[in-house]
Amino acid sequence: DNGVKDPYDRGGHSVVIKLELSVEEVNSVLQVLGEMPTKSGAWPLVVKIKEQAGSQVEPEVESDD
Repeated sequence: DNGVKDPYDRGGHSVVIKLELSVEEVNSVLQVLGEMPTKSGAWPLVVKIKEQAGSQVEPEVESDD
């Protein structure tokens, strides 16, 4: 414990924050998180971001032209 009170701590209840980011910004965040050491525990966050972003962005479909 570093003695600093988390302003978002609601007695053990998580506060959900919604952000609006461009695809490029999300990809930048994912790249930085992906470069962090495994022991940082960032991977579950990467997975969660990818899941949420993936449900909002339609995949690009290649045309047969």
